[in-house]
Amino acid sequence: MADPLAATLAAAFAADPLMAHALPDAAARARRLPRLFGAVLRACRVAGGVAAVGDGAAVAGWRRGDAVPAPAALLLRSGLVLAPALIGPGATRRLMAQESACEAAIREGFGAAPFAYLWAIGVAPARQGQGLGAEMLTQALAALPDRRWVLKTEREEVLPFYARAGFAPVRRITPEGGIPAIILAR
Repeated sequence: MADPLAATLAAAFAADPLMAHALPDAAARARRLPRLFGAVLRACRVAGGVAAVGDGAAVAGWRRGDAVPAPAALLLRSGLVLAPALIGPGATRRLMAQESACEAAIREGFGAAPFAYLWAIGVAPARQGQGLGAEMLTQALAALPDRRWVLKTEREEVLPFYARAGFAPVRRITPEGGIPAIILAR
């Protein structure tokens, strides 16, 4: 049975620069992203949390800092180890190169201090502009209020949204063979 929250994230990330980089064919991206986000949400449920608002129209998934980068056991338990079968080997290689470099930069910047990594947050396209993203972000941040929060985005235009929640850019990185990413923290 398909995970409706994964379907929300797949729709929200359908035009995302990283997903377009990993899966350049839009039709393939539409088919494969729900499977990928199903595994992402399973990993978040194991190593952090998942929350949704608006009857699942807005979804967030996060991991505790001790699961950044994702340990092998988490990759196995969530099914992310099957990414080549879920999204294809080329897409997996591109996505993992980007994610590995960014997560290494996050770990380097935050070390052993307790933090939470907002791994995925998205709003169904038909429901965007209704305040659900802000509501979802507030709910996610409340899950671990005593931790510093960090996230990564490849979309410059979302920086004002995150700034309203207290996030500020702390590092910019362009992984080898990847696309520019911005690491934010609060």
